[in-house]
Amino acid sequence: MPGSNEKFLDRAETLARKVLSRIAPKGSESISSEDSRQLAPGQLADLVTRLEDAVEDNLKRETKDASPLAPDQFRVALTYEETSGFTEQYMQAVADQLSNEVKEYIVDRRYRAGGRIVVEVVRDVLARETTVKAGFDSERGPQVSEATPSVSSRKLMLTLPDASRFELNLSAERGPVSIGRAAGSTIRIDDPSISRTHCSLALKGDGRVVVSDLGSANGTAVNGNLLEAGQSSNINTGDSLRVGDLVLSVVEIS
Repeated sequence: MPGSNEKFLDRAETLARKVLSRIAPKGSESISSEDSRQLAPGQLADLVTRLEDAVEDNLKRETKDASPLAPDQFRVALTYEETSGFTEQYMQAVADQLSNEVKEYIVDRRYRAGGRIVVEVVRDVLARETTVKAGFDSERGPQVSEATPSVSSRKLMLTLPDASRFELNLSAERGPVSIGRAAGSTIRIDDPSISRTHCSLALKGDGRVVVSDLGSANGTAVNGNLLEAGQSSNINTGDSLRVGDLVLSVVEIS
């Protein structure tokens, strides 16, 4: 129907503007909606629709009188082709906006959420198509007590055997940073054993620093323990991080 199509297009354009407003100053024209390093407005709107469908498909109806319990943890895995050239800042802006859209959807339908609603947007180098999954906070394993203070930022220093040093300022709000050969990587290492998007480092709210393999060809290991594609592990000062054939030392986490 023409009316429905117009509403979809309006929603798509509004979403695209909201995402860009998170990374560009008001009135700035430095980031164009025609930039190929962004999701098309229609793709953003489609993701919101799929997230809304995931909410409906995963509702828990505990009693007749209680409002249905909606999932609060969502994972959107985009293909490498879709995200090639995307900055970490843009990926996080998309995740933040999608989180807001899902929260509004759940509130509008008077569903309950057992935890803070979070949409994680990741680059899956092995995926052939975009996937959207939903779950509940309790399914993610033991959670940090509300009394535990959150940590918003930490500094990390990595070194290579040739004395090359990499300093990172990790932020829970900005999300993961990446290691790889791609030009957009936070730590770019031009070595043939390292994949374009090899692994990521992220700061969790409880202060843990976590490394995740992103489907690398030659693997990621912490203290000799090889991670599977998509698997994560805590890292601490004094640990070794093998990325492809190179071994980085975690000199300091402060």
